Amino acid sequence: MINSKKFVSAVLTGVLLVSACGCSFSGSQKKIDAINSVADTFAKSACYLDGKSLLSTVEEIDSAKADEFTKKLSMADLSYDESVVKLAIAETMSYEVKTETTQVEKKEGSVDVVFIIDDYEDAFDGLVGYSDVFVNAVKARKSVKRYTVTLNLYKGDEGWLIKEESLAGLDELYSFLDYEFTFCADTKDLYDSSMWMFTEGDTYINTDVIELDVWFKAEPEEKLYYTVGKDGEVIYSSTPTTCGTSFNAIFDVDYPGATKTGDFLSEGIYTIKVFAVRKTDALIASATATVSISDELNPDVPMETSYYTIEDSSFASIADLGWWDYDSTMIADDTYCADTKTLGFSIKLNGTGPELYYAYYYLGENEGSGTPDLENPVYDAQIVVQKYKDGTVYYNMDYRPSELKPGTYAIYIAADEDSLETPLITATCTVITQTSAEF
Repeated sequence: MINSKKFVSAVLTGVLLVSACGCSFSGSQKKIDAINSVADTFAKSACYLDGKSLLSTVEEIDSAKADEFTKKLSMADLSYDESVVKLAIAETMSYEVKTETTQVEKKEGSVDVVFIIDDYEDAFDGLVGYSDVFVNAVKARKSVKRYTVTLNLYKGDEGWLIKEESLAGLDELYSFLDYEFTFCADTKDLYDSSMWMFTEGDTYINTDVIELDVWFKAEPEEKLYYTVGKDGEVIYSSTPTTCGTSFNAIFDVDYPGATKTGDFLSEGIYTIKVFAVRKTDALIASATATVSISDELNPDVPMETSYYTIEDSSFASIADLGWWDYDSTMIADDTYCADTKTLGFSIKLNGTGPELYYAYYYLGENEGSGTPDLENPVYDAQIVVQKYKDGTVYYNMDYRPSELKPGTYAIYIAADEDSLETPLITATCTVITQTSAEF
């Protein structure tokens, strides 16, 4: 006979047990899901270097520690090159919350998160360059590293929070933030100075070329290029090239984009900008100059004096001219002492000028005596303009014989050797028998 009371009691007990177990399982799963959700937010924020979001999943920590942590992840104190490379490394990070490792007991829990990141250290071994070199090395890597971080959590009044101690598990993952690179010096930091050449200041008169020279404290590692703008519109861009400790940004009448008035660059406001070649090109130097055209010779330069005659000034804009006192032995504008080593006639220009030819002639011991035999100079040479760092431009037409005889000397300056019959400029000077010590 069946004891109905015992049977009913057993059934009821079983139902109650099943019901109780069901409630327990359902409650634990909710805790597990909550823990995994917090872990996912933590890991995602870690990969995004989002310190604020990451710390929102962690129990409250000292504010100074929190600020230090978020500042490190923001890379605010890093240089441009360093932050670009480290961001490229960060972009290789991914994660997986290992939900099968999730454990929960009352108000405590834990879960493992696996972080995957490119193995950048081997790629950087011995590497030197700019940020793009390191970024390309990161992109080329195929091997990865895995870091397992165990997150310990507890349930507080506002839900599940990760314990502060778990942050130490990120130290290895974030070791790349402390990695020290060997970068080439930034070209901006190497910049020393810049100056317009072939002129004084920033004004060119009757010129067929403008040139901005840039000097560096050391040789840049990256290529440079420059643009030329006229009246606000870019008319020329050069090909990137390497340079030494100086870079010459030149624009003349034969360059693409140039316009001419006669043989000279057209009037206007010209701007030259020099850039370093990068993903985002870096401006190194910029300067603006005015180009004008004038039919008049510098009014301070007479066409003729007792010792020179300007026959034709159309070849360049002359700022000044005369005999040069290399040896400090001149006693007058056209008179050298016997201890002179070098005769020199110089022409200072506004702008630049073409290649010329000059010839020195010895006219004899008597001052002003004789007419030169144009086919028999004592010295002749081709000459091009010489530019100096202060922006001045000269033709320096020198004669340095083994022995400088007293007497009169003449210089003929012409477009070329065949044009001596129609010289541009002629000049004479006298070498006396007394030495400079006698004056």
